[in-house]
Amino acid sequence: MKALARLAAGLEAAPNVFWRLIKQATTAQKLALAFALFLAPLIFVSSKLATEQQHSVDIAQQERKGGAYLRAVNSVRSQLDQHLRASQLGLAGSESLIAAMRNLESAEARFGAGLDTRACVERALTAMRTMLNAPFARATAANAAKEALSDLARRIADNAHLMRDPERGSHYIVDLIHERTPVIARESRDLTAEAGRAFAERRLSASDRAILLQRAALLQSALDDMSRIADSIAAADARLDARLGPPALAVMTNVSAYLGHLREGLSSGRIAIKQLVASEAGVHAALAALSDRAAGELDRILSNRAQSLAAERTTTLLAAGALFMAVLLLVVSILRLGLVAPIKSLAHSIRTIADGRYDEEIPALARQDEIGAMARALDVLRDAAQARIASDAARASAESANRAKSQFVANMSHELRTPLNAIIGYAEILTEDCEDRGDSAAIADLQRINMSARHLLALINDILDLSKIEAGRMDVLAAPCDPAAILREALATAEPLAAKNGNKLHTDIAAGADAFIDAQKLKQCLLNLLSNACKFTKNGEVRVSMRSEDIDGAARLVFTVADTGIGMNQEEMSRLFRPFEQANNTVSRQFGGTGLGLMITRRMAQMMGGDVSVESTPGGGSVFTLWAPQYYKGFGAEDQSEVGARVGPEEAPLALVIDDEANARDLVIRALTQLNFAVQGARTAEAGAALARSEKPALIILDINLPDRTGWSVISELSRDSETADIPIIVLSIEEDRRRSIGLGAAEHLVKPATREALCAAALRLARKAGPAPEAAEESAEQKRLSA
Repeated sequence: MKALARLAAGLEAAPNVFWRLIKQATTAQKLALAFALFLAPLIFVSSKLATEQQHSVDIAQQERKGGAYLRAVNSVRSQLDQHLRASQLGLAGSESLIAAMRNLESAEARFGAGLDTRACVERALTAMRTMLNAPFARATAANAAKEALSDLARRIADNAHLMRDPERGSHYIVDLIHERTPVIARESRDLTAEAGRAFAERRLSASDRAILLQRAALLQSALDDMSRIADSIAAADARLDARLGPPALAVMTNVSAYLGHLREGLSSGRIAIKQLVASEAGVHAALAALSDRAAGELDRILSNRAQSLAAERTTTLLAAGALFMAVLLLVVSILRLGLVAPIKSLAHSIRTIADGRYDEEIPALARQDEIGAMARALDVLRDAAQARIASDAARASAESANRAKSQFVANMSHELRTPLNAIIGYAEILTEDCEDRGDSAAIADLQRINMSARHLLALINDILDLSKIEAGRMDVLAAPCDPAAILREALATAEPLAAKNGNKLHTDIAAGADAFIDAQKLKQCLLNLLSNACKFTKNGEVRVSMRSEDIDGAARLVFTVADTGIGMNQEEMSRLFRPFEQANNTVSRQFGGTGLGLMITRRMAQMMGGDVSVESTPGGGSVFTLWAPQYYKGFGAEDQSEVGARVGPEEAPLALVIDDEANARDLVIRALTQLNFAVQGARTAEAGAALARSEKPALIILDINLPDRTGWSVISELSRDSETADIPIIVLSIEEDRRRSIGLGAAEHLVKPATREALCAAALRLARKAGPAPEAAEESAEQKRLSA
């Protein structure tokens, strides 16, 4: 197991090692590797071609061996015929038969390997032994030996590929000497035997005459077949016709003479059996001469064919090797002269520019290829770098001045707040004293002083916030909070201002979960919007609402502040969020304000990841919408636990979804629950593998790119475990390596984004039966596609 684990770890790390080596390689090495990969299929095709040619060479060698084997079998058949003719003439001896048996055994030992002829040889040898040991069964055993030799010849011709191609000369030769010649020999031998029996009696009966005529017709048909084969040989190969034509003509002449002698005997009613046997012997001698000549030609044809195919194979290999070497040398030369050297010169120019030497000449500017384009781009980059140095210096100076300004504004704003607090405090004390004395004239003056001081304090606070934002000193301090409670606090603060202008506040706060956000900034943004609505509305209504909504899988808090105030047109709204600007000068004079509140509100909303928008019509009021992420920078935006809750009927078959993306898990869960699956999600490979072992699900939907390790390691781990090896795994990932997934043990591989139909079909087809059978449900429009 340790060895397998080490092997699996090595295979898992191999791609990373490979890509690291690729990144470390030079351009020439990468191009050489690419060219080698390009040559790989060509080499493969060439090797396949050479293999096919070698196969043809092997077949030709086997044909040659088969031809030699057939020649030996033909010799054995001739020896058997000689023995039978000697027996007919009363000159029987066992020497020729024993020699035939020895020759047959020797031929089988030399040429029988791979041709599957042992059974036929054993049949022929058994029949020949019966001819030696049982004279009373000689005729039956002789026929059995002939049939066995004929079957042996056919088996050799088939297994040695000698009868496969009727357009090749070897086919005609084999057909001639191992199909037609034996038929003529057998028919002539049977006709001689039948004639000897019929003419042995004193009187030739009509039935005997009919049998002899029928036998003669069969022999004539066999002779006609041989004649057609001879014509085919003449049409296919003139040299072969010159070699085999004379012995074939001799066979035809002897057979014709034999048939003529038989017909004369039938006409006269008397025949000399010895002369008929001698005529038959002439036929067999001609057949033997034809077979010997044909066997020699067959060996020559097969030998030439084998040599030609071997030479063709060698020529192919040499030509392919020479072509590959020539192409490789050409590519290496092109790479060195046309790519590597110019790239090195460009690299040198880049280093000189990086060192600040901008007057260095850049080579290859006049080239019209990609190298020239790179050189011209580098020239443009050099000019841009020179301009950028100057602009960077100016920008640095400006940024330094801006930071000094922001720092000055922040410091001055802080210093101004101290005396203003004293002014406001003493103004309130003096107001109380005047109220005690009943000095109403002084009270009015003191209230004006207090109001002006508070207005100045608000202006300084806004300027301080703006300077902090521009100086980058304002941070988002997110923490768990209740957004509804924050809104209620803002409403309580804004109630006096609403009452002052005779406005009514209406609220619609939806119940929602806690949020993770900067509560102080959210409250300030809400106060600014409420103050703005109450200030520009008199004797009207201000409606405030809060709701939570899900946009593309992210939870949002949406606050709406709608008033029935003066409203704005499009041109006024375009200036609304600019610093120190209000809708118009008339509004500024009538309602006061600095024009910073809305701009600061929007900046703070954007810092929290949200924004502020406005809709308005002149005289019809305005609607400000503030939204911000419910969970700042993704905190709590999804269930961060590694294992999700089980969804669906408890008794339904369980489908396990292992994917670190909440959207992907949610889409798969929705699709499978509509198929009557119970579904449970896991975010990491470890959690998913543990859940698979504990729950034994009916199906696993697996992503490859997981945060802790790859999905391929999960497939390997579950496939090796006997408890989980039978759980079907469907890979659903952006990775397209289907072969690797299936090879490791996955049942299906789908590429994101996969259609819902493909996922559902695979799930229904592969899920193990562990409860009520899932059934298809009507699909919803939102589940048309499953995406990452």
